[in-house]
Amino acid sequence: ISYIPVKNGFVYLCVILDLYSRKVIAWKVRTRMTTSLVLDTLQTALDRRKPAEPLLFHTDRGSQYTSSEMRPFLDRHSLTCSYSKKGYPWDNAITESFFKYLK
Repeated sequence: ISYIPVKNGFVYLCVILDLYSRKVIAWKVRTRMTTSLVLDTLQTALDRRKPAEPLLFHTDRGSQYTSSEMRPFLDRHSLTCSYSKKGYPWDNAITESFFKYLK
């Protein structure tokens, strides 16, 4: 998730990237940075890709990704979550780089 300045403040962009191809699979923009923003974006990615086997979902340790709503969603869709080390953005370098060039 990254913020984007707009006329009256900020909006938040959630992006799901394919680590192999580095393509954007799904994205959503909202005025609040919530777990539902992440879950909706992830559901869009799953609907588009329709994965046949379990996948790894890598992210930072933001509260949206570690919320109590996230674990059941991941389990329901056979997703294994991988978290970056605390305070170590280099574990998520692909996404950090994407937002850098986007902005």
